[in-house]
Amino acid sequence: MGNSVTKRIGHCIYCGAEGVHLTDEHVIPYALGGQIVLEEATCDPCKDLINEQIETPVLGTLLKPYRAARDYPSRKKHKPNLDIVIRRNGQIESVPVPRQEHPGPVRLPHFPAPALLLGREYPQQWPAMRTAVWMAELDHVHAQVNVEEWIMGKPFSLNVFARFLAKVAHGMAVLQYGEEGYRSHLPGLILGNGDEAEVLVGALPQRYASHSE
Repeated sequence: MGNSVTKRIGHCIYCGAEGVHLTDEHVIPYALGGQIVLEEATCDPCKDLINEQIETPVLGTLLKPYRAARDYPSRKKHKPNLDIVIRRNGQIESVPVPRQEHPGPVRLPHFPAPALLLGREYPQQWPAMRTAVWMAELDHVHAQVNVEEWIMGKPFSLNVFARFLAKVAHGMAVLQYGEEGYRSHLPGLILGNGDEAEVLVGALPQRYASHSE
């Protein structure tokens, strides 16, 4: 990993709290190899909320196989094998695969452009959500388990993923511009206090509550 970048903040970048216990905030999560750290930038209530509602679902479910296959850092010392879900002989099965051999699939949504940038409302009928899939070479896994079809896994919340993107964007803006250098619209969305994902990020949480991973 490269050298880390740090900036001291001294208050919570999400709720503005001062004079309370503050922890450091990785702009890109540590679990994705993030090296940009805002020091003393998150109060305990905001940290706990973000961990529970955003980072744990995204990093521990949606991106877990991708992280494991690419050996991203983890605070857990024990790293067990991971399952792949396949269809074989007409049956759906979970098959354990060593982490170093796991294809590490990740399926991410293509969001429309944020309405804030378009300067207009979204139409009532929006085309079906598109996704993109990345995974490692599968030939060796196909040969081992005689797979007929890959099952991409559990559904995930597009609204949660939009809040994850908003968190990263907000942290980068604080690092680059300082909070006095711009007016942020994102903390409310990040903390779950507003329903503006389609305006600020591009997700459509009402019309697409979840999507198959």
